[in-house]
Amino acid sequence: MSLMLFELDRRGLDRVRPLFASLAPWQPACAAVLEGGYPGQVYADDARSLRSALLVTSFSARGLWCYLAGDPANTRFNEAFNEALSGGELVGEGVETLLFICDPQDWGGQMPAVLAPLAPHTVQRRHYTCRRIGYDWQAKLPPGYRVAWMDPVWLERPDIQIPDKAGEILMRWRSLQGQIEDFGFAALRGDEIVSWATVDFVPVSGQVGEAGVFTVAAHRRRGLATATAAAAMGHGLDMGLSSVVWTCSKGNVGSIRTAERLGME
Repeated sequence: MSLMLFELDRRGLDRVRPLFASLAPWQPACAAVLEGGYPGQVYADDARSLRSALLVTSFSARGLWCYLAGDPANTRFNEAFNEALSGGELVGEGVETLLFICDPQDWGGQMPAVLAPLAPHTVQRRHYTCRRIGYDWQAKLPPGYRVAWMDPVWLERPDIQIPDKAGEILMRWRSLQGQIEDFGFAALRGDEIVSWATVDFVPVSGQVGEAGVFTVAAHRRRGLATATAAAAMGHGLDMGLSSVVWTCSKGNVGSIRTAERLGME
């Protein structure tokens, strides 16, 4: 790690939490790492005077969520971050995507300098919250499909066809067994997984989870995303979650329609 960027220990996480106060309630991944219930790292340029901080956690084998909070005018922090990023010390081999969520949103206009020579690309996203499910997915499930609890044991079953993206999720759950409470439901046609919805970052005081949904292209426009999302989020709410959040890009019409069909706010 760069000599100018320090990874914070447990005591440091407690001290840095106020910097992320405006992000954590909307971003379960951020809150889960700060509470010590989910794998991730938090960095600052000065372990004693915490003006700015970076929180990093993974959302897939090839992607990282990166949360920037605090003072975007902290030149020392920004330069240290750029040095560590450029030197390959923050991003492991195989990582293709870095998604930044910042407060303020554009990090005070500093993102081009922070990421140089990489160029940032801004994506507008919608944020939905679900507190109750008003959709009877069992009655509306298309014929020929079934919905089942996603189980890492499926990885050992050659009779179940698992798409790579779903396999990544199951492998992550298996590797973190006992550390996280994430779960999901999948739609299957025969023995092939064709759609799935997960609720991740659950250890946020056991209150909030974040939904993720995906459907194989050949099986879209059949209501499977809505069915699996309703099953997963409904289970989470039944088990005591106060809400489940879901974000999608502003132009993702399919996800927006699914969220609205589920009655999300």
